[in-house]
Amino acid sequence: MRDKLIAVCRKFRVDGDCVDWRAISNGLINDSYWMEFRKDERDKQYVLQRINLHVFKSPDKVMENIERVTDYIKSKCKNSGNSSKRSYMTFYHTKDNKNYYIDDNNDFWRISKYIQNSIIIDDTDDLDIIREIGFAFGQFQEKLSDFPAEMLYETIKDFHTTTKRYQAFKKSIEESNIERLIIAKNEIDYLLSVEEQACKLTIMAENRLLPYRVTHNDTKCNNVLLDEDTRKALCVIDLDTVMPGLVMHDFGDAARYICNNACEDSRDLNKVHIDISKFRAFTEGFLLPIKHTLTELEIEYMAYGVFVMATELATRFLTDYLNGDKYFKINYTDHNLARARCQIALAKDIYSNMNLMNKIVYEYVNQLVMAI
Repeated sequence: MRDKLIAVCRKFRVDGDCVDWRAISNGLINDSYWMEFRKDERDKQYVLQRINLHVFKSPDKVMENIERVTDYIKSKCKNSGNSSKRSYMTFYHTKDNKNYYIDDNNDFWRISKYIQNSIIIDDTDDLDIIREIGFAFGQFQEKLSDFPAEMLYETIKDFHTTTKRYQAFKKSIEESNIERLIIAKNEIDYLLSVEEQACKLTIMAENRLLPYRVTHNDTKCNNVLLDEDTRKALCVIDLDTVMPGLVMHDFGDAARYICNNACEDSRDLNKVHIDISKFRAFTEGFLLPIKHTLTELEIEYMAYGVFVMATELATRFLTDYLNGDKYFKINYTDHNLARARCQIALAKDIYSNMNLMNKIVYEYVNQLVMAI
């Protein structure tokens, strides 16, 4: 394996001797490897990745999106006087000036600069770190706020088009076996009862009431690099799903994940609640850099996006359960059902706290306006 990885690195004009390498285990989609090369007594580290072609059908378009976005962020950083190369991702090119390489097995590879003295955190209760994660995703939005989203490809079609998710959900109800329909009856009934609320943002966007922006679409804690010493945000990583979308979806998906008091597949639904202290910290961080770019309707529906994303994910989990567990990896028979129940419990709790969450959003918007 080592020789194969080195050979791929050479295609990106990486020279020197490979002195160390290891697999990076935190990614669930792509195969990732940390590589270290030494030349003239100087060491350089890289992240080599093999793209999952089952998830990304057009990886060349994924890489075109990434190059456009990273080049734009790099330009923004330099124009603002930020000369730190730790503030953005850097991808390398082959001798043919491509930012990817396809090997003899038709595997699709890319390589980026490893950002030194950085860490990722999968989960945390530290409010300062949560605030930093919010700031990183908000700053990502701010740096790309004037980038024309229509220039990007839709790398996963209808990824957060909630109306399409509901169409797939209803189809799964029609085609599922009777046993699973009976077991999941309460969950099916609930999700169908909130279809209008869950699809509201998608419909508003289709009616041009909400703008499509450049969105990350995978706003988890571990997609933010933090400085190992200061725990301050450096940059957002894992840009495969960067494409046109709604800012409320990025905000909502992050808050749904970070602020849930329980794990995503908790069977103890009494523990599933939105942690308001975490939500407050994340909201403050997210809004600080981006507030001035948002429309009034985006601000009004920011907290609503958390409910939408919890409901949409519940719909996806239950769809997969009814279809026989073909998409999400499961560890036991009713795993997807447990996941759906957890997200439904979270969605219900979010909805009951919506007034308070809206108040928090406006509190920080108004504070930031006064500060300006």
